[in-house]
Amino acid sequence: MKNLILICFLLTGILACNNAPSNSEPTDNGGSQDHPDLVAINDVIHGFYAWYDVFQKDETRNLNFTTEKGGHLALDLPKLDQFYANLRASGFISDEFIDNDRAVLKKCETLWQNEELGDVPSCLDADRFFCAQDWDLEFWTKAPIAADGLDTDRSTATMSGTEGESAREQKFELKKENGKWLITRIYCELM
Repeated sequence: MKNLILICFLLTGILACNNAPSNSEPTDNGGSQDHPDLVAINDVIHGFYAWYDVFQKDETRNLNFTTEKGGHLALDLPKLDQFYANLRASGFISDEFIDNDRAVLKKCETLWQNEELGDVPSCLDADRFFCAQDWDLEFWTKAPIAADGLDTDRSTATMSGTEGESAREQKFELKKENGKWLITRIYCELM
């Protein structure tokens, strides 16, 4: 009888361990990494950064949208519009992202009115989408992503990993448009 009870406890323990969630991967609200929305969100964020790494080096598409005006830096609105059209063509970002980014740049332009042309301009001293002056592309294209709001039209995602030798977390907001996830915001504190 004692052996039978011992065997029952052992089997219960083994089954409990097999059903326990793994802590080795980020998950979405207790879900799995193969949830269709999470897979799509991973693809959009990682895909954007693979695309953007090439884009940001291409001076024919990644336009300098600033100009000198009255002794200070200012936005060149036609070039800015073309920059956003080129960015939109990636298929990874939403119009909401562009509206948010344009609003940030308008605030930056106000700061530039108090800065000398030779100074490093506020908001432009690092890449606004990599949130840094230097970056490890592997983090941005491969780090695991966890997301809230799956099975809805809005999600907040967090990419976590190691960049260089430091732990790094990067937050994003996304929305689903016509069945496709698009980035609406990259949390980047450069202002």
